[in-house]
Amino acid sequence: VRKKFLMNTEIHKGFDNCLRTMISNQIPKIYLEGYGTLQSVVDKLPWPTLPKAIFTSGSYNGDDVFKGWAGLRVESGVPLLIGQHGGNLGTALWTSSEDHEIAISDRYLTWGWSDTNSKQFPVGALKHIGKSDGVWDPEGTLLLVSSVMPRYSYVMGSFTVSVVQTELNLDDQYKFVRGLRKDIFENLVVRPFMPDWDWAQPERWQDQFSGIQVDSTRGPIEPLIRESRLYVATYNATTFLDSLSLNIPTIMFWNPKHWELRSSAEPYFEKLRQVGIFHSYPEDAANKVSEIWDNVHEWWNRVDVQEARKIFCNRYARLPQKPIKELKQAITTTKQ
Repeated sequence: VRKKFLMNTEIHKGFDNCLRTMISNQIPKIYLEGYGTLQSVVDKLPWPTLPKAIFTSGSYNGDDVFKGWAGLRVESGVPLLIGQHGGNLGTALWTSSEDHEIAISDRYLTWGWSDTNSKQFPVGALKHIGKSDGVWDPEGTLLLVSSVMPRYSYVMGSFTVSVVQTELNLDDQYKFVRGLRKDIFENLVVRPFMPDWDWAQPERWQDQFSGIQVDSTRGPIEPLIRESRLYVATYNATTFLDSLSLNIPTIMFWNPKHWELRSSAEPYFEKLRQVGIFHSYPEDAANKVSEIWDNVHEWWNRVDVQEARKIFCNRYARLPQKPIKELKQAITTTKQ
């Protein structure tokens, strides 16, 4: 018994040492022994020491200098406002990013949706304000934006979260392309997801389809969408919110078992499904493209299609009539 006890003790010691080594190697120095250096940088910033409020849509996550500055202000009672920075939020069954953003903020400004959380204020998709809508090329390309996720998950939510699921997701995209007519394929442009995360997307597409056009530039996506006759979204994120709010013809498809929707979002996606915008199977999406390709304009401007688009956008990519006024109300109004 004594021998077994000593063996177990040594195992636990070894595990503890291994855990300490892992933690010390994985936690950035700036959060531990380098935190003082970070604060010395923050102290020299020409930023206000006691602002009335702090607003950000992404710096709370990716800018350590901003976080160092904002953290001290928030501890002093300055309210933190976070604006929605893209899609998946508000529609996914769950996402740790959304939970975190709402938890740390005093007010969370969404693109139009609101659940039961008292912090949520639906101000609209501010990034789309002032842009021309309905501007696209009726003789343009079929633009498909591919989707991949990191091989090793660092965030959890209702999206592809493993190598296996990402491979299946890519297979669905290949199935969609195989279902296209030859003349449509010749007009197809594939935009790989950025960043690539070592998936070698251009090479994969070229291995699958000889002569396929792959746009590997890192330029803005909006010009490509506007140059297309039809935009195809393959994942639940930002790009189709952009195209729908800009009133650009859009087809969407993904596996609902990998990109699960929350119950409050399902009726809005169902409206898109009923008019042929949203699909759960790549083959159905390809058939719809073939059906409307020769006259996308006629399909897109049908009353039922536009009505479904408007209802969806009013919830998830709303363009406020008076954005400054609504933003002010969201910031200053007390929500019961």
